[in-house]
Amino acid sequence: MSSDLDTVAMTNSDGFEPLSAVCRIHTTKMKPDYTSPWQEDMSGRSSASGFVVQDPRSASGRLIVTCAHNVLYASDIMVQKYNSDVKAPADILRINVDCDIAILSMHDDSFWLIGDGDNDSDNDEKQDIIRPLTFGSLPRLQDHVRAIGYPELGSEICITQGM
Repeated sequence: MSSDLDTVAMTNSDGFEPLSAVCRIHTTKMKPDYTSPWQEDMSGRSSASGFVVQDPRSASGRLIVTCAHNVLYASDIMVQKYNSDVKAPADILRINVDCDIAILSMHDDSFWLIGDGDNDSDNDEKQDIIRPLTFGSLPRLQDHVRAIGYPELGSEICITQGM
């Protein structure tokens, strides 16, 4: 019997694996203390999920969407690809706290490639495998949906499904 993860991870006819577009965002934060700005507050760490979207205006054609509360006050943002131990630095391109959404850009376009250092590639050639997700129509009431991402303290990707 296959798991839900196996069902979602199956590649389609053109080789696209949807889970490859889901990333884990690691942040180190330094929340300001407005009542005592001369004192440094203790930093904290958090992680959240993000996903790759297409942006024809960026150099790589890709950006990462995540929740704003994860990257707000971040002094360091690192992004980890699905099935990889490698973390790469990112910057906040846009953030909207009211909508709890942030858009990140990667420092280096080689993040979008596998090979040369990723532990999931046996050859030294870099291949473009991270393709952006596309937005479909909104689900209707009683439609089956899946939420895919990394739980707060988890290290493995999880899939939650329901109506």
